[in-house]
Amino acid sequence: MKTVTLQAFTDESTGVLGLGVKGMSRDETTNASTDGLGIAHDLIEHVNGVREIGGITDELEALGAIWFVRGQYNDIRRDRVGSMYTVHQNLASDIVRMFRDFFYGAYVDLKPVRTYSCVADDDFRQILEHAMEDARKEIDDDEDSAEVKEKERAYMAACLPRLRIGYRKAKRKYKRGTAANNLFWEIAEAVDPVARRIEFEGQEFKLTYGYDRDGNSYARVSEAWEDYE
Repeated sequence: MKTVTLQAFTDESTGVLGLGVKGMSRDETTNASTDGLGIAHDLIEHVNGVREIGGITDELEALGAIWFVRGQYNDIRRDRVGSMYTVHQNLASDIVRMFRDFFYGAYVDLKPVRTYSCVADDDFRQILEHAMEDARKEIDDDEDSAEVKEKERAYMAACLPRLRIGYRKAKRKYKRGTAANNLFWEIAEAVDPVARRIEFEGQEFKLTYGYDRDGNSYARVSEAWEDYE
């Protein structure tokens, strides 16, 4: 069983009031969640911990964890948003978005990382193929094509090892993908109602989640009644 505090804050990039795990960075690299899915992603799939959220390297590992938790079950979302695209295309869009950030200066750890093949490799390669089809479309036309190609090559080379690492970290942490998937959606469904009715910045909620003695996942949310002054 774990208990975390969720705190309402204003997203710097969108101006939207949403929730984040207390202790998570509050800058332009992190987003406030306006639904339960975002919180579940931060807690379950950011396998390096919420304090590491914000960098592209960490997000690439989180994508590998997404595949373990949701992707392999074709269970990325349950509200049909993005349902016209395959799971591989949905995850590729995140890689493409981050390539644009990388090209224009965001840090990515490009040091060679030795990893071994894993059972998800065919899916990861399919995701990267989709990403390579669209990556250059995200870059302004007046940029030097040689520079775009060079940075794209370096970035894509860094992606597969990080996807593998994230997948393996999630597998070590949760053992079974079905258990991780069930816990993810328990959290998402518990947080969703409160994320949609935040009243003021700084408002806090307590989220408790885990597995009971029979191995069933659960999550519950209650408001943290404190002196908000």
